[in-house]
Amino acid sequence: MAQFDLSKRTFSELNDDDLSDVVLGETIQEFPLCGENMLQHMLIAKGIRVQRWRLRDSIQHQDILDPFNLQHLAALHFIYIGEINRRLQRWKTAWAGHRMRTVKSSPLILWSSGQLQNPVGIQLSETELLEYGLEGHIKSNNTEEGADQYLPQLAINKRTV
Repeated sequence: MAQFDLSKRTFSELNDDDLSDVVLGETIQEFPLCGENMLQHMLIAKGIRVQRWRLRDSIQHQDILDPFNLQHLAALHFIYIGEINRRLQRWKTAWAGHRMRTVKSSPLILWSSGQLQNPVGIQLSETELLEYGLEGHIKSNNTEEGADQYLPQLAINKRTV
């Protein structure tokens, strides 16, 4: 590219105010539901090239996405709730199996050995307890009356949205 006197980074000479007010304001009024990539391509079609980070800053200053608007929040949950749950499941698996520095055991092993020494909330045999996972299923006939059950709620539930 250098031998032909071409640069990879030829961007338009717009200041941030012009980009936010004039260019994005007009484009967003015409197409209120377009996303970042579509905005980028629309600006390129108009002959305006800007860095992606500048475009993101301008979109943020336009207040397109309002986290207090229930429709916007529902749209975010619809888009990202699956990814959030996948990452939480991956974290849960990694956390349950990682070794702790002081006792050289995983949190799941510590919880199981603690339940064997002093059962809290459930009555399981040793073999059932070893098969029990962090979010395992507990039968109602194995629970003590009036005892609290401590089960972690790691995944985001769609009903709570």
